[in-house]
Amino acid sequence: MRWKTIFVLVLLIAGFALASVKSDKSLNYFDQWRPGVDPGVCHAGGTNEEVSGSIFFNSSWITVEEGDTFAIAARVVEFGEDITSSDNNLSIGFNAMDEDNGKFTNDLTIYETHLLNTSGYSVLPYIATFTAPNTPGNYSLVVYAVAGSTADLYFYWIRGQVRVEVIEASGPKPPKMTLEDTNINSNWANFTFDIIDPTGIKQVELSIDGATYQEITLENDNTTYKLDVSTYAAGDYTVTFRVTNNIDLSIVIDSAITIPEPVTSSVDTTSTTESQTTVTKSNGDGNEDPGLLGNIVSVVILLALFIGVFWTPILLRRRS
Repeated sequence: MRWKTIFVLVLLIAGFALASVKSDKSLNYFDQWRPGVDPGVCHAGGTNEEVSGSIFFNSSWITVEEGDTFAIAARVVEFGEDITSSDNNLSIGFNAMDEDNGKFTNDLTIYETHLLNTSGYSVLPYIATFTAPNTPGNYSLVVYAVAGSTADLYFYWIRGQVRVEVIEASGPKPPKMTLEDTNINSNWANFTFDIIDPTGIKQVELSIDGATYQEITLENDNTTYKLDVSTYAAGDYTVTFRVTNNIDLSIVIDSAITIPEPVTSSVDTTSTTESQTTVTKSNGDGNEDPGLLGNIVSVVILLALFIGVFWTPILLRRRS
C-alpha cells in the first residue's frame, strides 16, 4: 500500500511539472523555438526550422539621437509555411538576447499575436517602441516571427534586422554619469563615479529604496561618495543618485547593494596567572605566627639538635 501511494505522488508531481511547460505564447515562448534547438514538450522531436519569407520595416536604416524614443513598424511578407491550422496566427517580437536588442530600453519579453492573411502577409504592422542608448554608435535590432501548431513537431521562423545609428544629442544635454566601482561593508558603502558635464554639476542627490532625495556632497573632485550604512540592517537596498547640471538637466543612476552582517571579532582577553597561597597562623594576640624559623630561640634549638645528632656518634667511637 505504501509503494502505491508513493507511485501516485510521483505521477502527480510529474503531471504538475509537465503541465507548467507548454508551447504557448507566454513569457518563455520565444526561448522554446530558438534556431536549431529542439523545442521540447509538445513540440518535441524536431528542430526548429527557418522558412522562406521576409520582414519589412518602415526603414532599413534608422538614425536617432542618444536617449531618444522611436518606433519601428514591421510587416511579414510571404511567410513560407501554411499555418491555417493555427488560424493564421504567429508571434512576432524582439528578444533581449539577440544582437543589440538588450541595449535599447523596451519591454522585450512581451510578444504579440500577429495575424497573416492566406497569402502569408501581415494584416496589420507590428509596432514596437524603443529608447536609444546613451552611447553613440551603430546598432542592430533583430525581430523574429514564429509560428507553430500542435500538428507540428517544431516551430517555423523567419528573421528580420534593422540598423540603428545613434548619434550625439543636439542642444542641451544632461550629465553623463557611470558608476565605476562599489565597495560595501557593514559600516560604509563606497561609490566611485565618472561624471562628465561641460556646464558643471549643480546638485547631487541620493535616495535609498525610493525615499525622498537628500542632497549630498561628492568628494575627490566629484568622483567618490562614502555612505554611512552602519545604522541599516543587513540586506539588499537600491541606492539612487540624481545628478543635475547647471542648465537643470538631470541623470539618474541606480546601484543595487547588499549590506553584510556586522563582523564581530572575539579576542580572548583571559590571562593565565599563577597564584600563590600563603597559609599563616595566628599566635593568639592578633599577630601572625612567624612559624618555627621565625625567632632566634627556635634557631638555636635546631642548631643544637643538629650538632648533637652529628657529633654524638663520633665521640662514642673515640672512647671505645
